[in-house]
Amino acid sequence: MELLEKDLEHLIMTTPMSELMKRGLFITGHRIKQITLGNYGRFDIVTVSKISHEYYDIRVYELKKDKIDPLAFWQAARYMAGIRHWLSIYRPNYVINVSIALIGSYIDASTGIGYLPDIFPEINLYTYDYRYDGIWFKGSRGFTLIDHGFTKIK
Repeated sequence: MELLEKDLEHLIMTTPMSELMKRGLFITGHRIKQITLGNYGRFDIVTVSKISHEYYDIRVYELKKDKIDPLAFWQAARYMAGIRHWLSIYRPNYVINVSIALIGSYIDASTGIGYLPDIFPEINLYTYDYRYDGIWFKGSRGFTLIDHGFTKIK
């Protein structure tokens, strides 16, 4: 069965977080979907966790029906910038930690996007697989080339 982005969003928004975690997707906090951030655009899902009185953890989830590519990353980065800017105006005393989770059916390896989580820990890539027993997620880290092309140093 082919999943559309709206189906993926619905599953993530309605499935208990504990079940999503069992199925491989790290998700915590209050889930918010489809809010327009002015000219920054409309995000898919954002989670907000209150750590302390004025400290919050915010994660932007960008969902893709198919491939995760650099455009997905820049789209999420734009939403993240919009959230930061909105908070700087309307909640200037808040301290926030922001992160990005990109979710798609596969990672476009030809673009090099798979290296991001190892370089920037606040970026997570997840692929999903929709099977007879529901949806399953797999986090991606440790992306490397099959053939490194190294030569031995003498």
